[in-house]
Amino acid sequence: MSKKTKVFVVGFHKTGTSSLATALTILGYKVCGAQNHLSRPLINGNLEPFVELAQQYDAFEDDPWPILYKEMDKHFPGSKFILTYRDPEKWYRSCYNHFYDETTAIRDYIYGNGRPLGNEENFKKVYLQHIADVKEYFKNRPDDFLIMDLAAGDGWQKLCNF
Repeated sequence: MSKKTKVFVVGFHKTGTSSLATALTILGYKVCGAQNHLSRPLINGNLEPFVELAQQYDAFEDDPWPILYKEMDKHFPGSKFILTYRDPEKWYRSCYNHFYDETTAIRDYIYGNGRPLGNEENFKKVYLQHIADVKEYFKNRPDDFLIMDLAAGDGWQKLCNF
């Protein structure tokens, strides 16, 4: 069996990442999800645990993978990157409903305060900046980069063609 191209889902949580993970699993990818237990190395700037973990899987989604796209691109040339997108209002409402007043060290690292409650403006600001940064980074690499809006109907055909 040939080695699979690595696929990094670089959209934030609550943008369809779990659904995309399910699709990638169905397509035969070994998917790695959230790594909240590795928050300390990330916060301290030690990315080695993530590089080592990435060697063991084919696809990646959820925290902290979206914020490691540049590093994973450097360590795994030829990888594919999928930015999952969701309307910012609906995205924030989903974060609020799902996380409310709870956080993780990685969400605190991403947002400064990872609790959605009372943090709507900052959540949206960070979310939109992430989207802009990812698009800018991959702007000249259409063969390596795909944007998927699952809520708008993007699905199997778009994913499989990529």
